[in-house]
Amino acid sequence: MDNEVLKAIRDRRSCRAFKDTKLSKEQVGALILAALCAPTGGNMRGVHVSAVTDAGVIEEMEQGIVAILQATKNESMLKKLAVHNHKAFYNAPVVFFLSVGNKITPQLDAGICAQTLALAAHSLGLGSVILASPAMLFGIDKAESWKEKLQFPDGHNFAVAVAVGHAADTGAPHEPDTGKAVII
Repeated sequence: MDNEVLKAIRDRRSCRAFKDTKLSKEQVGALILAALCAPTGGNMRGVHVSAVTDAGVIEEMEQGIVAILQATKNESMLKKLAVHNHKAFYNAPVVFFLSVGNKITPQLDAGICAQTLALAAHSLGLGSVILASPAMLFGIDKAESWKEKLQFPDGHNFAVAVAVGHAADTGAPHEPDTGKAVII
């Protein structure tokens, strides 16, 4: 059995290198709309989307992540980032920051929204990667300034980020491990 959605789910993969090509306002708008259409627990719609296209803000956040990793001596993460010139967002021209308030299923809703964003990006011929690492920026004394800069609503906290752009790498999607599923 096959259709466009099932094919997109199989073909979509995490992209960790983006071309230096900006997304159009129409592309960013379409991705925001897709995120806002994601289902939520109890239809509470508690996920807020902050689309960051300002390269200076993205770079400032990357520098913050690297500084935290250096301060905590997280050598394994620093080695992974070094491969990408310490670009935590892999040169993506837009990063979507999803924040959540205290609703029925906030983290689950953010995860569904992130996957919806990733599939929407794939459908537009774009690459994406879902990232939890920016969470470290919100666990420090600068958390409130980041929330303000990203215009999180009052009472909202960072949940997950999705970096999107034109893919520069040529990796392949992973093979599904069918041993991790059963039919009962």
